[in-house]
Amino acid sequence: MLKFTWNASRMGNVETLVTVELFPRGGDCELVLTHERVPQSHPTGELQQGWGHILDKLGNHLVRLTQRS
Repeated sequence: MLKFTWNASRMGNVETLVTVELFPRGGDCELVLTHERVPQSHPTGELQQGWGHILDKLGNHLVRLTQRS
């Protein structure tokens, strides 16, 4: 498990908490990302889109790494 705080000007510089958990699933793994303490006024869709983009990039990078092996 990885936990870290996240401050962003788009959220009024409020300190939020991000938790990343990895679970084994056969030969794969499941990643669960939880973002807490987000101001209620912040659009949920924007968070989902942003984290989705970041995780897609991470996934693509990991695939490239495994293809090199």
